Amino acid sequence: MRERTLQALWYAGALPDLETLDGLPVRVLDPGSWNRGSGPDFLGARLRIGDRTLEGHVEVHCDPADWERHGHDLDPAYAGLLLHLVVGPATGSVPRACARHTVRLDPALLEDDGADPGAGFPAPTPGLCRPIDRGRLDAELRSAGRRKVARRAERFHRDAAERGSPAALVAALAHGLGAPANGPRLERHVRAIPIAALDEACQSPGPWRDPTRTEALLFAGAGLSAPLGDGESVRYFTAVRILGVGPDPRGDGAGEGSADAGGADAADAAGRTPLPDGAESAGRAGCPGNAGGTRVPRPANGRRLATGSAATYETWVGARPAASPWRRLAGLAAILQAFGGPTLLAEEIDRHAGRWLDGAPAAPLLVRPGHGYWARRTRPGPATLPRALALIGSAQATTVERDVLLPWFLQASAGGNAADRERFWKRVDHLARTPDDGVLRFVAARLGVPARELFPTWMHQLGGRWLHRSACGGGIAACLACPLARAGGS
Repeated sequence: MRERTLQALWYAGALPDLETLDGLPVRVLDPGSWNRGSGPDFLGARLRIGDRTLEGHVEVHCDPADWERHGHDLDPAYAGLLLHLVVGPATGSVPRACARHTVRLDPALLEDDGADPGAGFPAPTPGLCRPIDRGRLDAELRSAGRRKVARRAERFHRDAAERGSPAALVAALAHGLGAPANGPRLERHVRAIPIAALDEACQSPGPWRDPTRTEALLFAGAGLSAPLGDGESVRYFTAVRILGVGPDPRGDGAGEGSADAGGADAADAAGRTPLPDGAESAGRAGCPGNAGGTRVPRPANGRRLATGSAATYETWVGARPAASPWRRLAGLAAILQAFGGPTLLAEEIDRHAGRWLDGAPAAPLLVRPGHGYWARRTRPGPATLPRALALIGSAQATTVERDVLLPWFLQASAGGNAADRERFWKRVDHLARTPDDGVLRFVAARLGVPARELFPTWMHQLGGRWLHRSACGGGIAACLACPLARAGGS
């Protein structure tokens, strides 16, 4: 069972009788607001637990290990959780986490993932979602998926022609690693960093043959501050040398944004080595705190953006702590370092396009299993994870492969022969599907078809997202304008 399905069952009130680990019966009076962003899955739920009526947040998991795997034990957003609902066998331990109550569900009591594709989602609209010609539906979804990949390839091709392949590829990777929450932000900030500076940082001899200098450029370009609180963090961020962004590691209890007081000159006075020529505009100009000589405080996880005489704040978002912008930028730095910089990376990716057509995988190029500092942290500071996390794991690498590398391969062969392009589409058309999310389950419920049958491949899943934007995600008016109806299919 997928976690989204379990959430839908909770929201629809379709779960069997619930009981806490302490033996108290649980009755759901109000499941709460379904939270699609960061934090607990359901906010403001009202539950009758034992003889008491309580209000609070609820988190659900399909695996008892997900509590620590997702980093919730270190995330303050989960402090004071009312209920932790977890699927697990009758034998074995279930973490009580920091929730006041924990409920364990026997997986044998739950229906199979594909048995009820629309649990918690709206049923087909009467009179509009009529029986669909499955052959036409299959063709429409596949065609829409192809269009999405082709549009992304065209965008990459234009960007590469205007700014050069290395700059376009680094921006695309930053967007892919940060997606969905932080993709546009990471891409925008990374675009401000000179490619020559990143190449120099990755290729410098001697003690700089590690990713710390590249991380310095990326962190500074994104304006990410570094709250220090333990010896290892001080040593790491001293090595990274975030000019004008992090606090002076030698200060007594320096907190968030303390380096803003003196700006770039104070950063140099603190003993931090200047970045390569051409990088100061990305690092220092991108750092807040010295607009017109006025010291402006910055929120703990935001970045000040100057727009004329006004200042606005954008907030970094992380659906899960493991996807924090620090870790994603550290992952990008590790990729760049492994290939010797953006220029050499772009050359290798272009060469790999031909190997991919012959059946070689692309995702392993992106996997980065470990990191000395970020292996047990999701954000700067002393709090550590109970076990190591991959900097870029296989699942994240597969996502970036499909969202970034495959369109890049297509744009790289834009001037190639028709036979290569046909080979590309033949392989992409048969890529295995990924786990369905709420959008795809919503579309499947609208059409009354199990998601596994409606979206047998990844290309069909891309088409399902198009259908959600075009019709299924809207109201009656959108249903009346359904592109499948225009095609004679619904």
